[in-house]
Amino acid sequence: MKGSLLEKTLNKGEESKGEGGFLQTGNVSGGKGKPWLIQGKVLDQDAQYTVAILDYLIKVGDDKLKFLVDNPEVPTVADNGDIRKALIAELKKAFAAQ
Repeated sequence: MKGSLLEKTLNKGEESKGEGGFLQTGNVSGGKGKPWLIQGKVLDQDAQYTVAILDYLIKVGDDKLKFLVDNPEVPTVADNGDIRKALIAELKKAFAAQ
């Protein structure tokens, strides 16, 4: 997901706290008027970030996250193959020499 879209998503999630619609994040801090930090670095609007998100949010959408639905800027596992197969392929590569 592009940094600009991630920032918008994080901002909407922050706005939803207390209403049951906030997002779960890891290695993310900031918000509340401060810049978002991803793994301790300021979110780059132009960078691409790997995120895990429920397909419900990108297919049906939450009231505040409708901009994610059918958004061409949000590549999905379906676009890139089954995550399980990707994991198996990586494990085979990692352990092929053993």
